[in-house]
Amino acid sequence: MRQVVMLDEGLRILEEGIVKAKNILIGHPPKALFSSEDYMKFYNCVYTMCSQRPPYDYSGELYERYKTALEESIVSVVLPSLNDKHDACLLADLLQIWTNYKVWSKLYGNFLDAAISLINQDRNGKQVQQDLLKDVLIFSTFFAEIGEQKIEYYEMFEQIMLKEAASYYAQLASELLCCRSYTDYIQTVAWLLIQERERSVRYLQQGSVEKLLEIVKRKLMDETAQLLVEKQKAESHDTATYQDLLSKCAGMSLGGESSVSPLTQCPFLQ
Repeated sequence: MRQVVMLDEGLRILEEGIVKAKNILIGHPPKALFSSEDYMKFYNCVYTMCSQRPPYDYSGELYERYKTALEESIVSVVLPSLNDKHDACLLADLLQIWTNYKVWSKLYGNFLDAAISLINQDRNGKQVQQDLLKDVLIFSTFFAEIGEQKIEYYEMFEQIMLKEAASYYAQLASELLCCRSYTDYIQTVAWLLIQERERSVRYLQQGSVEKLLEIVKRKLMDETAQLLVEKQKAESHDTATYQDLLSKCAGMSLGGESSVSPLTQCPFLQ
């Protein structure tokens, strides 16, 4: 008859394995810590404790101890390893941590910072890993696996992303109005809308793309309309030309192809 492994005895054996596993997390090679005999010892201990007849079935207790040990390791070892990481490096590490441990709430703030930072860099013309953004943002990685809260988390990200975009384009509108003629300004807006759409469709859901472009148009056109009219009058340009440019911007498709030909480089931003 197989000997019963009591809870205290089994936990003493498994604590040895937990200590070794934590050492692996901080960089020690697994082969230096675990021999084949170690693996068999820990496996047999867990198997026995989970397959014993009640009241000696300790599967629930082992699960809770494993959960506690994993959470302690993530807080004390894994998360501190992110402190010196930023942007793409941070997002890539977050992706790996999520793949390994399926921890979300503790990582979400880091995720937001890294994702928004990369989006802003992409908007400013810097080279970014767009495949990484796409993998993270279009429900293929994080959001697809966080259960019933995935919509809530995505909406939280979307709200912050749209708020950042509104601030960015409000500031840009102010800068452009100071130094561009009304014609240059309208043509620049058309170019900016095309570029924002072409970027955002690569890594945002379609609904988010539409909301983003609506914000861009509002900040660059709707909220500057009166100043643009004053510019047009002050510069005494042909009203028909002005209206034609406005119509082109207003007629741009937010979700699909634009009637305005995309430019690889906007001369008005030089």
